[in-house]
Amino acid sequence: MNENETNRNMYGYVLMNLKKNEEALKVFKKNTEKYPQSWNVFDSLGEALNKTDDSSGAIFNYKKALELAPANQKKRIEDILSALKAK
Repeated sequence: MNENETNRNMYGYVLMNLKKNEEALKVFKKNTEKYPQSWNVFDSLGEALNKTDDSSGAIFNYKKALELAPANQKKRIEDILSALKAK
């Protein structure tokens, strides 16, 4: 596999779809370490944490994604954060 942000993210989602959540989380966390300026890697980690019922971790990562996100993604992330905080 060509080692880049997008491929690592896709691999993380493949693992999640296979119900290998712990492995997926490791992939997503590593992606945030390798690509700390990418809003998308934090968004994906937030999603994975939310799916594994780690709301506080999801909120933390979605906030980071929101800081880095382009304007066309901010509303979507804000909506996710609102829903998470309402839980």
